[in-house]
Amino acid sequence: MTTTATPCGCRINCRCGHSADFMEFRTAPVTGELPRNHYQCPACRRAWKIVTGPPAIGWSGMALPGKTSTVEIPAYL
Repeated sequence: MTTTATPCGCRINCRCGHSADFMEFRTAPVTGELPRNHYQCPACRRAWKIVTGPPAIGWSGMALPGKTSTVEIPAYL
């Protein structure tokens, strides 16, 4: 198996099977850069955003981060 380094060092895999550098998923062809936590596959144009739920308080009183999930959104131009 051969792996190649990406410019930013992070690779994203889409459900369609396309794999590319993180920054390629952060831009749309017409509108340019996407808002924070929004991503779009350059191959199939499927778009999604990352949503974080509300934080919780642990048994020791420490704040715990909320659960992270992805939500499909309409594609950008």
